[in-house]
Amino acid sequence: MNRILEFSVMPIIWGGIVLSALSMHDMRGFGQHSVCGPWGCGPPTNALLAIHIGWAAAIWPALFYLPWRLSFTRNTVKTIVLSLTVSGLIGLLTITAWQWIVWLPNASEWARSYIWHRCGFAILTAADWPFLQLLGGGILLGALQLPASHESPGHSAGVPVNGRESATTV
Repeated sequence: MNRILEFSVMPIIWGGIVLSALSMHDMRGFGQHSVCGPWGCGPPTNALLAIHIGWAAAIWPALFYLPWRLSFTRNTVKTIVLSLTVSGLIGLLTITAWQWIVWLPNASEWARSYIWHRCGFAILTAADWPFLQLLGGGILLGALQLPASHESPGHSAGVPVNGRESATTV
């Protein structure tokens, strides 16, 4: 059953994600609208969604498949989760700091009150780097706690002995 899932269902799901990213330009609801305001104007919304979904389709399959397939230990998965989450946060904080250092001094007095709007805008339109996808992947992988089957050596597990549970070291 796992092989059926691995070789048919998972590629179909991945293909659906890639197809949805590639077909975003045909969506009628967004048209050529963009996010605009005193903080600047961004690319068309459908293009922005397409690139973010494309990054997720490129990163997330390996992120969720490899720990399961290669039977990573819980400590290895925790290290991956921490690395992804910290990388995503550092990237987002770097974008935010850049807005405070570069954009804010050059903005008009009226536009300066929109600094947090500008930071959010810069984060959402920073499609060159997958900081949001790294952060989201780290949080999601941490929430799923993959894999649950392999523990690190020395883990104490309750093993039933004669109907009673006793703690043994695995």
